[in-house]
Amino acid sequence: MDLTNAIQNHVRAIRAICTPPCRHEGELPIDRFPTTMAVRDVGLYLRCTACGRKGPEMEPVWPLRSDAP
Repeated sequence: MDLTNAIQNHVRAIRAICTPPCRHEGELPIDRFPTTMAVRDVGLYLRCTACGRKGPEMEPVWPLRSDAP
């Protein structure tokens, strides 16, 4: 999924998750990156602020359904 598609699906942030054993997580606004990038490729430009490891796993932060009970 590229960032354009994510934005069209109301995603406003992406979550970076450091690989084990660290597992530190952080959310970044989606508009910080070119919309042509794939969500997974954003991690190539990031480094964990807890352990310094490069290349965290990336996932979209999906919006909550407004009609959920």
